[in-house]
Amino acid sequence: MSTSGVWVVVALEGQDVTRLTSRFCAALAAHSSDPEVRERWQRWADAPELVTGYRPESPNSLHQVLDEASLSFLELDDIPIAQAGSLIHDCWNSASQQVDPACITARKAGPVLALFHGLGPERAAKIPGWCGNFLPTPAECQAALADIETILAPSQPQWSQTLARINFWLTEVGNAHRDADQMTSKVLECWRAAAAKGLGLCGTTDMV
Repeated sequence: MSTSGVWVVVALEGQDVTRLTSRFCAALAAHSSDPEVRERWQRWADAPELVTGYRPESPNSLHQVLDEASLSFLELDDIPIAQAGSLIHDCWNSASQQVDPACITARKAGPVLALFHGLGPERAAKIPGWCGNFLPTPAECQAALADIETILAPSQPQWSQTLARINFWLTEVGNAHRDADQMTSKVLECWRAAAAKGLGLCGTTDMV
């Protein structure tokens, strides 16, 4: 039985952000402050070039294995909000009808890790929250838009190389379609629309 990684980004009214903040931030902080989790992030930040995905187990072997750096990188995708009881469903059920959600799935791959592999640690660190899980207020959503534009807009330098690296992770580490351009445009459009309408956002990851 195969699994799929899911990344859902929805717009929220300000009062819903306020209502969910305590539980959401507690779950996220407990995860992101864990020393082992921080060590995994730092390992990737120090040497992202070592995350190369599958390689032959031995020079003449047809069996493919993940190298140690790639395994450590994979463990960043620990779906902290999805593990916090009913919280993830409370987030989804609170979605504003004013903005279409960005719902991204990837077979046998985490969409956020694919995005991060494409962006690299410096740009990935500019995305609020932790590994695709975030809950900015309306004001924070608007304030972060400029950074999101510089990270996800296709006009950015070397964008084709970024998409190629995202698609590599989706197809070679996972078994998903080459949907990097659609994935990034959906999240960017959702963020733009929420900021324009004075709404907050909620991003969550899960495996289904």
